[in-house]
Amino acid sequence: MGYDSAFAERAFDNQYKKTLKLQANKDAVFQGAIEDLRNNPVSEEEDNSGPQELNEEFLDRFERYAEDASTEDLQRRWSKILAGEIRKPGTFSRKIMRSVDELEADAAILFSKLVSYQLEGVLFISLMSELSFDEMLILTQSGLVVDPGLGHHREFLELTMGDGSKLWGLPFGERGLSIPTNINEYKLDDSVLINIGGKPVVPILVLTELAKALCSIIDSKNYDIAKLYFDKLLPIFGAEKIHFYDIDTQTMQWTRDLSI
Repeated sequence: MGYDSAFAERAFDNQYKKTLKLQANKDAVFQGAIEDLRNNPVSEEEDNSGPQELNEEFLDRFERYAEDASTEDLQRRWSKILAGEIRKPGTFSRKIMRSVDELEADAAILFSKLVSYQLEGVLFISLMSELSFDEMLILTQSGLVVDPGLGHHREFLELTMGDGSKLWGLPFGERGLSIPTNINEYKLDDSVLINIGGKPVVPILVLTELAKALCSIIDSKNYDIAKLYFDKLLPIFGAEKIHFYDIDTQTMQWTRDLSI
């Protein structure tokens, strides 16, 4: 009986300590999410655009991941996921949460260095430092970028201006820039701009749904991607041939912005 009693006490003690540890992990994650929301409150638009309560399936799965977050890095990661889901419910599906949990540290660190150069689900290759073969392998095998294969591109749009003249335009959300249509007359840098059948295209990497979700929780610099790309085009066309525009996203009208 003495042996059985000692064994039972040890088993209870171990289980009690494990329960306390799981609770401590979860408390740290929730506290981190509260701090994140204090520093970056939910906007009025976010508050009005989604459901007022989080999905029960999300909460059940999230609780299990939070309990297992035994390091500061993991706790910080899951804190941001909870805060991100509160801001925009539905961002982190079951599949995305599982992928985040399985994401290796080296992939997360590498992606955090690149996320500032993304816009609307793509990375502009010319704006980043050149990726090594091993780095590209990490990004693709971790499910963060779509396998580039022979290369992905974003096409310029053909614009017709008020006077009937033509330009090539590339939108960047509510901003855009234009270049001349006679691109055959210029010496292009293929890392910045490629001529495919007389049409200009930009080399890009396409982000996966996992990467897009991570973009919402990774602290990054808010670069003006249009301005950075303008700087890359300068040696090709010169400042006088590149123009900035404001874009009305409702009417898709391009209005030249002479302040830049």
